[in-house]
Amino acid sequence: MEDVGEYRLLHKIGVGSFATVWKSMHKITGEIVAIKVIVPRMDQLRQQLELIAQEQAIMKSIAHPNVVKLLRMISDDEHDELSTKYLVMEFCEGGDLDHYIHLNKKLSAGVARTIMLQLSAALQELRRMNLIHRDLKPHNLLLKNKVAPGSDPEGEEIVVKLTDFGLARKLQPQGMAQTMCGTYLYMAPEVISHNKYDAKADLWSVGVMLYQMITGRRPFEACSSEDLFRKLGNKVQFRGEDCWDPDCRDLCEGLLRKNPLERISFEEFFNHKFLRGSSKAALVCDELKADSVVILHRAPRPLETIPGDRQRPVRGRNPLMDSIEERIAREYVMVSSPSSSKNKHPHCPIPKPAPPPPRAHPPSKNSSKEDLERSETLRICAKLLGEVARFKLQDSKKLESLSLCLAVLGSLKRALSIATTPQLLEDFSAALDEAEAVAANLDRSSDQALPDAAEIIYQAALAAGRAGAVDEILEKRGRASVEYAKASTLLFFLIMDDSPIHLHSLDVASAHHCFHAITVRHKQCKNASH
Repeated sequence: MEDVGEYRLLHKIGVGSFATVWKSMHKITGEIVAIKVIVPRMDQLRQQLELIAQEQAIMKSIAHPNVVKLLRMISDDEHDELSTKYLVMEFCEGGDLDHYIHLNKKLSAGVARTIMLQLSAALQELRRMNLIHRDLKPHNLLLKNKVAPGSDPEGEEIVVKLTDFGLARKLQPQGMAQTMCGTYLYMAPEVISHNKYDAKADLWSVGVMLYQMITGRRPFEACSSEDLFRKLGNKVQFRGEDCWDPDCRDLCEGLLRKNPLERISFEEFFNHKFLRGSSKAALVCDELKADSVVILHRAPRPLETIPGDRQRPVRGRNPLMDSIEERIAREYVMVSSPSSSKNKHPHCPIPKPAPPPPRAHPPSKNSSKEDLERSETLRICAKLLGEVARFKLQDSKKLESLSLCLAVLGSLKRALSIATTPQLLEDFSAALDEAEAVAANLDRSSDQALPDAAEIIYQAALAAGRAGAVDEILEKRGRASVEYAKASTLLFFLIMDDSPIHLHSLDVASAHHCFHAITVRHKQCKNASH
């Protein structure tokens, strides 16, 4: 048997276009690993070297329990580009999902839910890093442990891990790709047709996998990409009505919408009711939310004009806008977009710089330690809100993103009014630029009202809490602690005295209740991980 450094290759377990994968063992410790052996070819050298470097960089940057861990990389000769490369990765003895589906013929809704929950957790991590996988398929979802066919009707023993990032790439916010790559039977229609595509192409692939898990076959079978393109003109047939859980079918239909603009967003996928279902994770989610799951609605106000913009109407303004305007009127004014711009929304307020914020200097000597702490707390909340706003923008929810950008500006304005620091001034300027950029790209033909930031923030907090609950159930306490921290920070922003967003008394009570429940979970996970 061949040796690779400290490892011994045992037997081949996988073959791909560019590499073979071997089950291997550390010669001293006996640790079982998987080693991906890549022999560069002269005619494809540049492409292979790029893919190797890309896969290594991505896997090294991801530390997630539902992503295969890269342990190390070995090269026969680091100075020779043509030398064989070896990626040493954690070993998953259960094989891949394609093999598991083949053994079971088809999977129950409970097993499919468990697998989709864990896949969604992995994709959330990719979303956080602005990554698109581009080759999602059952062969690239590995089962950590062996599970006998039919022995686990709810999938409670299944742990899946995403692998093969050779075709993954980083997308900038709102970025589009155009390279046709991946396994064509799982390719989104926009990829097959050589159109530009974004991260939503991954969601189509998820839908194909979900369909295959439930029915035992893919929604479209074809012998070539050209044949598949012709068949994609047909409607998806949901065979075997009896095997479809209603929520599962609803999710699958949303994922398999051929028009990417009509396809559900990542946030809708992550929070879909099928993934909450009746699984153990849902029980924890229910306990977290208790009876506090309410939507913080704000009744839209009638047509009115923005102070300082005499003729431009704003439809469906909400109290959030008024609240922010009251607090940042001296820092920037709200105006409608110039009529000369074709891409700007005529009814949405756009932040525009006015005189700079006051006290542009280091913290005043009169600022107490308490004031500095209050100011820093608001800055931290604003930073997290900015991340949520960027995720909304990536999901093409531009109005929600703008609403959150305004909440960020309101939070930073309040922080500046308490204690001014150079970091706050820098953050305010960056947030103002970001809000202007979002507003400048709104569809000016739309009359939609600006969504309520309070509701968006509350739902984002619940989503983070649910993600933490899933991770906790799967004993991923470190990751659960991170998600719970996000949820508690967002909820704290809604209920803190210094928040620029004011809730009704009933809403405050519900937010307090949820904040307390998630904080308790956060502390327990943090203590357990230590």
